[in-house]
Amino acid sequence: MRKIWNKGHRIRASDKHLVYHFSIGTLLFVFVAVLLLLNMKQLMRTDWEHFSLLENGLTLSPYNFIAILIATGVCALVAFLYYRFCYDGFKKLLHRQKLARMILENKWYEADTVQDSVFFTNLQSRSREKIVWFPKIYYQMEKGLLHIRCEITLGKYQDQLLRLCGESLEMGKNDIEKRSDELLTLVGLSKENHRIRGFSRGMKQRLGIAQALLGRPKILICDEPTSALDPIGRKEILDILLSSKKQTTVLFSTHILSDVERICTDVAFLNNGKIAMQGAVADLKNVCSSHEFIVETIKADDAEYLSSVFTDAQLTAKDTLLFLGEQFKMFEVLEFITEHKILISKIERVEPSLESLFMEVVSK
Repeated sequence: MRKIWNKGHRIRASDKHLVYHFSIGTLLFVFVAVLLLLNMKQLMRTDWEHFSLLENGLTLSPYNFIAILIATGVCALVAFLYYRFCYDGFKKLLHRQKLARMILENKWYEADTVQDSVFFTNLQSRSREKIVWFPKIYYQMEKGLLHIRCEITLGKYQDQLLRLCGESLEMGKNDIEKRSDELLTLVGLSKENHRIRGFSRGMKQRLGIAQALLGRPKILICDEPTSALDPIGRKEILDILLSSKKQTTVLFSTHILSDVERICTDVAFLNNGKIAMQGAVADLKNVCSSHEFIVETIKADDAEYLSSVFTDAQLTAKDTLLFLGEQFKMFEVLEFITEHKILISKIERVEPSLESLFMEVVSK
């Protein structure tokens, strides 16, 4: 993306009356300039060294009255011409004023309460709000396109973010507040009270999910939602996605297949950009069920003896063997163990995992 070197006009708190201040300042300058021009001869003739306002006073002569009317008419003409031929400039001022008012109305700033000092000590001082931090928002219009650059880092910003998103979705005010509280509680951020730039990666992920769920979408798409997170962060995100299944359909991509087994009901394997296999997790496991099983003996010598008899078994540990083969293989092994009175601590069928299933699909 092309970098904008000129950030544009910085939006400040004082811009809430920008159009009024600009109009009054400009028209007052024009008014005074016209009066000075019309009274230039009289001003040149005045002896300013001996002039005294108390002695001469102020008089409104017919000429001065006409000059004021002319100056007022010139101001009206300037205002009309500016609005007629510089309408884009007027819209820019109006946009900046609206941005400033939006920030102030939503309290997207940080302020302290200060006491005003008074001249008389017996009078009670007044308290007022002093803005100590205002978000960095820059406004620029270039070739008919609006560029608004924002750097917002507020305390309780998660509330403000969801409110802004709700307004952009044209949600009702009451609905936004209710939905925001509900989602912040869901993702565990309702009691956070520090700036978002201090959030951990997991907290930012949770806030992003809350933002995505605000408008009650029919489908929520997440790309690697648990990547680069520690075990605690991964668990939190997975728990949120699992609870979100009651509200919407969750579709997410990941290379951590254990996460898929934990929360997903359906899965699709992609290989070279194409779907190689898809279906319900339980159905896929049943179709590709494995006949592998493990036997764990109490004595290590018994495990070695079994491996010598069943040559297709793999000795995975000193007392554990992995048997491969058809389903009846387990009955054959159990019969041999019973006949030779071999003590075992565990015999377990190996359930196929999505990881092994994926490797099988990809290797085809």
